[in-house]
Amino acid sequence: MKNGEFIHTIESLKGSSHEYGKCEICNKHCTEVFILDEKKYYTIPDVICKQRKIAKGSLGITAYGCILSKFGHKECLEKMKKERIKLNKNNFSPQNMT
Repeated sequence: MKNGEFIHTIESLKGSSHEYGKCEICNKHCTEVFILDEKKYYTIPDVICKQRKIAKGSLGITAYGCILSKFGHKECLEKMKKERIKLNKNNFSPQNMT
């Protein structure tokens, strides 16, 4: 794990569109709805590390600058995840992470 690296998880909600609504990507019914969550690592500022008595340069996890959770078919979310990974690699700027 490194500063700016993204974390993506896709998990089943164990329910269908009847409970959670249609897929947010393709707008079709889902027999099983999944959720995509995105977070990223960031370097915790030195002053916070000192206050928390943790090692300088420690990493934290944030949802800042990430997509909000998306609901839908696993296949639709996997495609979105791949697009987000590509986009995040192209737009990553370390100076914007601290």
